[in-house]
Amino acid sequence: MKNNFSHYINCENLSFKYARGISDRSGKEFHLFHEIILFLGGEAELISETVHTKLSPNTLIVIPKETYHQFVIKGDQEEYCRCVFQFSGLDNIELKHIHIGELFITDCDKNISYLFSKLMKHSKENESSSANSLAEAVLILLLDEIRAKKSLEIATDLNDKLTKGAIEYITDNLTAPIRTEDIAAHLNVSVSTLMHTFKRSMKISPHQYIIKKRLILAHTKISSGEAASLAAMECGFYDYSGFYKQYKKMFDITPSKKRKSSSK
Repeated sequence: MKNNFSHYINCENLSFKYARGISDRSGKEFHLFHEIILFLGGEAELISETVHTKLSPNTLIVIPKETYHQFVIKGDQEEYCRCVFQFSGLDNIELKHIHIGELFITDCDKNISYLFSKLMKHSKENESSSANSLAEAVLILLLDEIRAKKSLEIATDLNDKLTKGAIEYITDNLTAPIRTEDIAAHLNVSVSTLMHTFKRSMKISPHQYIIKKRLILAHTKISSGEAASLAAMECGFYDYSGFYKQYKKMFDITPSKKRKSSSK
């Protein structure tokens, strides 16, 4: 089944979509922009490094950039419905005092529902100029509303001790050589047990998780002006050609072009 994005607004640094159906970001568990998602309906679960929870309608989720996450659809894909706000840093929006440092889940009250309904109306009417201005204004108001809210206490069975221990080991040794065998030995389990448990919990293999975490770290270094070859080495990539291919696949740009564009 193809994606069915009913309405959308695209601006330079932000976008809004009312979406129904499967996600268009399969295989991209990390991204370089912040997300605010209003889950409207369907059967789905949110999986991250700290949360594994079934989503209820009218749940609001704030996902910081570079945060691992996946939405797993459990029921009819056509019923999976949500509003998605994606944005990078905007000069006139202050992010320091909001929950943009860790994944944040809360309930959607009438004020937040109203803001999303305004965007849905304008995106449906496709009035591009007014919709773009509205989207930026609504984002500012939405962030203010979220600042005042508290995160919900989420009952979770994710991050069983084994998965949690593997994530902690990877985080502590991300720039050093890491083999699956090393993680398994550290946790006193077999490689097969580690791989099966990690994949079941995170919907990604330990190897792919490490690669994508390293690519995000290298991207940050390159974006700050560091030479691509040095960034690759510092992030645990010792084969530059392999790093180059994976970087381009993940970010749709070569490391050298990214460095040049960031220096302008």
